[in-house]
Amino acid sequence: SPHLLPHDICPVEGPYTGVLELIESINTPPLHRLLGRLIGVVFALPFFVFLACRWAPPVSWLSRLALPARLIPRCAVLLALGGLQGLIGWWMVSSGLAERVDVAPERLATHLGLAFLIIPLMEIYKAIMRAVEKE
Repeated sequence: SPHLLPHDICPVEGPYTGVLELIESINTPPLHRLLGRLIGVVFALPFFVFLACRWAPPVSWLSRLALPARLIPRCAVLLALGGLQGLIGWWMVSSGLAERVDVAPERLATHLGLAFLIIPLMEIYKAIMRAVEKE
């Protein structure tokens, strides 16, 4: 509803391109960065735990939690791309910390472009895993 927005922006013509940016503009914590860090932790911790389970003795219940060998490279690629996304986000924001208050458009495009690579890659991996499960 328009009365909830700050008085100097319009939801259609304003400089905000999404809900997260609008929420951040109303003096809340940097939600986008927190969400990115949360996704990284939620992905990385189980990945390393299930990877470590591969070294459990075969008779142990932990060995049943071991990450299958075929998933290790896929998960490692996604983890690396997620980390790269965080680095590019930091690089993007650092472009606006000196002499500018906005971010460099080419860095923003790099950050967005990598997101457009990561999301389809996750869908491709999901389709591959479903096809393997059906076999």
